[in-house]
Amino acid sequence: MAQTNKNLLISASSTAFQSGPTIESSLLPSPWKTVKDQYYKSMRRMMLDSTLDWGTQNHSIILPRSLNCVSNIYLRIQLPALSDASHTFKRSPGKYVLQSMIFRSNGQQVYAIPDYSLWVRNFEESLSIEELSAFSETFMGDRANRHEARTVFIPLALPQTRFGRYAHHTDEVKFGVLPMRLGNSVTEIQLTFNTADHTVTTSGQAPGSIQNAVSLEFREIVGRPAFMNSFSDGRASYSVCLPERIPLNADFENCGAGVQKTFKNINPTGNVFAIEFYVLPQGDHTHVSNDALTSLHSLEVRLDNELVISLDEAECRITNYSHGYRAQNGTLSVMPRINFNTQGAKSQISFRGSCDFRNIANCDITVSFKDDCKVRLYSLRYSRIVLTAAGEFKKYLD
Repeated sequence: MAQTNKNLLISASSTAFQSGPTIESSLLPSPWKTVKDQYYKSMRRMMLDSTLDWGTQNHSIILPRSLNCVSNIYLRIQLPALSDASHTFKRSPGKYVLQSMIFRSNGQQVYAIPDYSLWVRNFEESLSIEELSAFSETFMGDRANRHEARTVFIPLALPQTRFGRYAHHTDEVKFGVLPMRLGNSVTEIQLTFNTADHTVTTSGQAPGSIQNAVSLEFREIVGRPAFMNSFSDGRASYSVCLPERIPLNADFENCGAGVQKTFKNINPTGNVFAIEFYVLPQGDHTHVSNDALTSLHSLEVRLDNELVISLDEAECRITNYSHGYRAQNGTLSVMPRINFNTQGAKSQISFRGSCDFRNIANCDITVSFKDDCKVRLYSLRYSRIVLTAAGEFKKYLD
């Protein structure tokens, strides 16, 4: 092996920029560090009503008062096999089981997830191909189009859960746990199920009944008594920022390829950091996956009749890229969006700017898409979920 001389490079190294923060040497091992708390996560299962089945509307589940604090709650369902091997489930069929979810406290709605498959898609979009495959196989029923039975663990939309947010793979991002010692307050989750044919790729055959096959799986935190007391009772101290998705038009509206369509007086509310365009093929989308979406061809935004954003197709791509949105896995495309912040991909975990639409009287959006499609608009806004001294969850827009 030839010997090289690095002395010239070392002597020529610049020292002009050494006024910044101290950087650890890569030649030294990382120092040991202690963790503040020692705990484990325990799985706890609760069977649900035996009548629960496909198409059930507004089924209410009261969360047990015996819980201390949880990191996640999953809806566990055993999906029956399809009787004909020529018919297959969609990829990640668990994503299409629920239509919507509502989180209630003492009977009052705190927030809602109007389209569950879209809520999960937001998390899936920025996963790497390996992460997406592992997430689907572990929770959503596998990425392969198969007819066999499988068990899905559908994450429910808790205020602090990382699911439903744009995925971030770093130890710096922590979402915490949900305290569940709420005194006499009642916390309720209300679920509406899709019909069974939403989970399959073709009409004519869907999985059978899921009666007696639905349960809740709690990921409960277990630790020493002092630790449990400090994290399980968050009354008057617990507060978390939740990215909330709000529909802006009543239903999907058709758009022709390259044809401009104007949505007038859509009026988002609160501090909005993005508007998303959920675009699906025209017609019935029961058997359609939402992995690949068409792209924006042009975009204009007028606020109080003033043109504030005007982008062509290439500029729309640049805007998405500059905000950190990536198609990482070759399966899910980047959803068409308008960003009202400085760093969109981080905005769901920390404040990165927004537009306070309480200061805007009128909003018109004109768009055209690359392909024929139908579109529904959603605003993404900041909401603050607070646990009061009485043990009741409340939502604030500031």
